[in-house]
Amino acid sequence: SNEPIAAADTAHLAILEVLASVGRAAVVVDAAGHVLFGNPRGLEATAPLLKGGRLSASTAQEQAQLAQLLNEAAHLRTPPTGERLALHRPDGSPVLVQAGSYRGGWNGVATALLMIYDPRAEAQFGPVQGLELLGLTPSEARIAAAIGSGLSARAASETLTLSENTVRSALKAIYAKLGISSRTQLASIVAQLRMPA
Repeated sequence: SNEPIAAADTAHLAILEVLASVGRAAVVVDAAGHVLFGNPRGLEATAPLLKGGRLSASTAQEQAQLAQLLNEAAHLRTPPTGERLALHRPDGSPVLVQAGSYRGGWNGVATALLMIYDPRAEAQFGPVQGLELLGLTPSEARIAAAIGSGLSARAASETLTLSENTVRSALKAIYAKLGISSRTQLASIVAQLRMPA
């Protein structure tokens, strides 16, 4: 059964307070995805993804990926890789989830610590940082922000002092990582990342 946050012991609350103080949203979940407790930003970020107190993905594929991620992190089967899983809210906007093992457990239940990255909430940092949260390298994020803002590959290469071939090559990797196939789709992502939360 889920315990209310008021019943969490000092050690559990301490880690969430540290995460809250650095501005990161975090929740602790069991292997089935039930949110046991979290800091305010974590609880707010996961609220649209909850069904019956349990994290729920919008597609069967996302749900399978989430189940595997939570199971592995909660049962310490593999060390955390640092990879982020994109879960989509009912409105279609993504929330990125990164799982780590949470060795403290919770009343004998295996648990995982989830760091939640909300690109909409992070929009105040600009599209480059938002693109990094979506899995791009810093260099790819700068290129994606430039192209997504309307620059041609040539103009982006001049602005970023890169060769045009480097920009075009990076653009292929950017499209693959973001699961898109056009500049129009990239422009839409960049525009969303520029919008206030």
